Amino acid sequence: IVNMRNHGIISGNSRGNTVSGNQIVNSNEGIYFFSEQYAGNPSFAWLPPGDYRSHSNCLCGNTLQSKAIAVHLQDSTNNQVTNNTFVNNGRTFLVQGNGDGNNLQGYQRESPPTIARRLRMAFDISWVRW
Repeated sequence: IVNMRNHGIISGNSRGNTVSGNQIVNSNEGIYFFSEQYAGNPSFAWLPPGDYRSHSNCLCGNTLQSKAIAVHLQDSTNNQVTNNTFVNNGRTFLVQGNGDGNNLQGYQRESPPTIARRLRMAFDISWVRW
């Protein structure tokens, strides 16, 4: 998933989903899971209380690169956010509202070397050889 203007993956009021094996590059937010308000919303009237919120999802084994925010959870609880690779993001996690029970872990990798840095490294190595 490349060059999305806002979100790479977005999901509202979801539970028990697995989002895995994705490469999300150059989006504002890589993965965004959130809960909408239930009170007074007829769209959710048939659900038992508690089922309308985002919870118990597995956001695991993804690569998130070059984002303002890699993973954004808003009123989303008891999620597993593990074994992801984060590369050159402004912020790895943003949790707003109720974030109870979330397991947020991952492998943080530095941004790749720039061409200028590679040239400097090559020059330094060749200089040492003389």
